Amino acid sequence: MIRLPFEEEETAMPVMALAASGTGMPLPCPMPDLFAAARLEEEQAADPASWAAMLGEGRSEAEQQRLDASIVRLIAERAPIRQRLVVLSSSVSPAF
Repeated sequence: MIRLPFEEEETAMPVMALAASGTGMPLPCPMPDLFAAARLEEEQAADPASWAAMLGEGRSEAEQQRLDASIVRLIAERAPIRQRLVVLSSSVSPAF
């Protein structure tokens, strides 16, 4: 079974940080979060299915669907917090 990076968070996963003007400090986040945050800033609305297809290119449809569900969950859990900390601009629409 192939594991996808969004399936579960691991303590061994490299951690990056997003700039948070709301706190004046960096907000640590794993790479999947950084990817989703960057896409939310660059696009008009969230498109987890498209992102999953891009990241899961060459993988089975079932694996891409699991990746899509993981991205949806990641955005739903973290986007509101990041907007409050001013990591994501208020114009970003995490709605699907």
